[in-house]
Amino acid sequence: LPYYLSDIKISPYAEIISISYQSTTAKAIATTITNIVGPGGPNYSNDSFGCKAYIVTYTMRAEDGTTHYFNHYFVEVLLDTSVQYVYMNGISKGQTTTLSFIRSLQPVVNVFYDYSGIDYANLNQFSITVGYNYDHEKYPKPANGENPLILASVDYVVSPNGISITFNNDVACDYTFTVGYTRKGQGVESLVFEEFHIQKVYNTESMLVRVLFNTDNPFSSVGTIIYNGHAIEGYTDETTVTVNEVLMTRDIYDILSANSNLRMIKAMPNRIYYNDQAPRYLTDPQTSAVYNRYDVVGFVSKTDLTDFTPTFTLPVGAVIYQLDSGNNPVTDSYGNPVLNASFVDDSGGTEFNYIHYRIYSEASPTENGFCIPNSNNDNYTDYYVAVVDVSYNVYFRLSFDFASEQIRNQLLTDNSRIMVNFYRHEVGEDEEEWAEEISITSSIFYYFVDTGDSYVTSYGHNLGATASGAFQLCIDLPEGYTYDFTISRDENTYEDDDYFTVPASIYAYRYDVTITIGSSDTMPTWGQQGKTQIGDTYN
Repeated sequence: LPYYLSDIKISPYAEIISISYQSTTAKAIATTITNIVGPGGPNYSNDSFGCKAYIVTYTMRAEDGTTHYFNHYFVEVLLDTSVQYVYMNGISKGQTTTLSFIRSLQPVVNVFYDYSGIDYANLNQFSITVGYNYDHEKYPKPANGENPLILASVDYVVSPNGISITFNNDVACDYTFTVGYTRKGQGVESLVFEEFHIQKVYNTESMLVRVLFNTDNPFSSVGTIIYNGHAIEGYTDETTVTVNEVLMTRDIYDILSANSNLRMIKAMPNRIYYNDQAPRYLTDPQTSAVYNRYDVVGFVSKTDLTDFTPTFTLPVGAVIYQLDSGNNPVTDSYGNPVLNASFVDDSGGTEFNYIHYRIYSEASPTENGFCIPNSNNDNYTDYYVAVVDVSYNVYFRLSFDFASEQIRNQLLTDNSRIMVNFYRHEVGEDEEEWAEEISITSSIFYYFVDTGDSYVTSYGHNLGATASGAFQLCIDLPEGYTYDFTISRDENTYEDDDYFTVPASIYAYRYDVTITIGSSDTMPTWGQQGKTQIGDTYN
């Protein structure tokens, strides 16, 4: 028998005259194969993989002396080279040829092919070719080969059912995987399976992940209120505003502060749960600028809000800027973005002092080193942030004036020094009585220098935050001098040892205290002696 036959049985009294063998392609005899197996069988007429066909012809002589010919066809299975299905970290992704996910993910991807018609036991007959497409500016390509980070980013092996791909770092790259198979004894690939593409892309997310306002007590973030203009059941319908303006007004704040269950967006210590509440799309009719806005009010205790920075957790690769009124990043003298800001109201308004922050996604275009909006204005999210100090929200700024230039010059000539004492007393519920005991004392030692001003000195001082209450301003002046003072948001003029009260408010506000120094011999009796209260119209 020929080497390719191990055994054969024929009819009794029959005789084998000859056995011949020829090799061809299944495509060449596709019609014959169809005639034998019928129209429901495999169709080799379009076979592009070169499936082999082997024809063994038996010449037989029967007992009666007649000769018969028998053809025996051996045909390679027509293989399905397409991707069968895909799993990522054990989760089915269906029958797809492309996966896309952000670059920070490092999953295991299993791509399944049909190896049932080939000998997959010998892995040396398989090959995997990987193509890389990436940003050569971010990942410089050497003269020969690929960037080392790119090459180290992925491992891949042939498995009995396909290929297994493991990612090792956070580079952004488009990968193309091609699996080839070479028949035993042949030097070129006989079979190429369907390509599989994986895109590790720059992150397009720009929504804040977490925000904390008091790092010493992160659970204070539970009280943080985030609002996008959604309807508040039993109180308000969804906002219809289209122009960029405050969404969380004082009225909305009061409702959500008292009814945390009505907040659609939940700010928790670990993250923000948006619950499908997208930012409000608003515009500026004057500039056509687009805003994707949330309003945020956070809470702190006994914190200096004149130079404060919330703690932001951003999406992977995102950047955050504090923006000025022209939507330009606020920068320091070196051109670097700064996030710290004063959340204290200096304007005398009756709403929160919102600071505008904008988060740009990693996939944002840049200009002059800063991220900018893309053509769809969907690569950034705006957060207007205000802060409430539940303990201290009163600030004072002291400055000096003089009854005459002669008094100013004399104080400068004498190199005069003064002591300023600021006292705070607790106030009763009716705000008409206050405790004699001093709860807080601020003492500042001043001396006067020539600043070049012709009349008013620019020498001043910002006092630290304190709570509302009754206050006294007492100044130890050189002999022969006296003083009075005025306070912003108050029409009265006060003399030494006068009391004034600052009412409680949720807004952090800075009061300007202007001290006028005059001669005790010539100074007229100004002001109103005794207990005086600042109006509570700004509560």
